Amino acid sequence: MIDSILSEREAKNGLHVTAIAIHIFNETIDLFDAPENSLNYEVLKKKVNSILASEVKKKKGGKYLKVINPKTGKGSRGFYKMRFKRGS
Repeated sequence: MIDSILSEREAKNGLHVTAIAIHIFNETIDLFDAPENSLNYEVLKKKVNSILASEVKKKKGGKYLKVINPKTGKGSRGFYKMRFKRGS
């Protein structure tokens, strides 16, 4: 689901973890489900953040990149984008 969100045209320059988590939460929420059975937003946000952070740390084959801040040259905190393969 993260792949489909980050591969959208609007997310070409990256999205913040909260925007990704809100999108997933809104897609998976069920209005007729009991509140105790529904997914907690904060738990979902932490899981999305851990998935993205672990993928960025991979040496080879990571799907995601941190968005680089042009002023500082460092990764922007919480912003991620897709890693696109060249030539294929």
